[in-house]
Amino acid sequence: MIREDYIMRMVKQFTRAVTKILRLKESHKYHAALKTVNETFQKLFGLNSEVFDSLSTESIIELLKLEHSEIMQKCFWVAKLIKEEAEIYESQKDSRISESKYLKSLELYLEGITYGDNSNVYDYFTKIKEIIDKFEQSEIPNRTKYKLLRYYEKIENYSKVEDLLFELLELEEDKRDIIEYGISFYNNLLTKSDKELIDENLPRDKVIKSKLRLDEMKSIS
Repeated sequence: MIREDYIMRMVKQFTRAVTKILRLKESHKYHAALKTVNETFQKLFGLNSEVFDSLSTESIIELLKLEHSEIMQKCFWVAKLIKEEAEIYESQKDSRISESKYLKSLELYLEGITYGDNSNVYDYFTKIKEIIDKFEQSEIPNRTKYKLLRYYEKIENYSKVEDLLFELLELEEDKRDIIEYGISFYNNLLTKSDKELIDENLPRDKVIKSKLRLDEMKSIS
């Protein structure tokens, strides 16, 4: 009960803070909005926004794991706060900072999803797509594309998985990991019905052909 009360207080605190940040952004009070983001990081996590800026996505996840509870929720909170920062810097025409923050926010959303069941994934689909759309004119790093692979597979967008899979096969020098992932992916597809595969524009003969191509690549790698 004490733990539940603590989490509820955090949820309310986070919700109030986001509402305030949005109001300040709408009024173009960007400095005050960034200050509120920083204060929210301090209140919820005991660290300021500069610390989260300096940490890698993996380090942030390890930090959030220290309390061994509500990892997914906290991950989404951090992702949301960083996304708000990104939007503020974008409004101020600072593309370098905004792009960096969008990328970290995206990675945290994708990481957070791994801690929930499939019912949680779709709640964040729109947020994730909004950030992905920000990178239409710039390249998403390969490390993030690997996270996207697993995300698209989890939401069963198999055609997106295939597109990213072969994109990474073109980009990566050491292809062993992506080949192994691809073989596992196609083996999973082959357990599905013909209708499911056709609905994803991945007919069985195409799946078999792609898997054979990866098997051949594996044999010579």
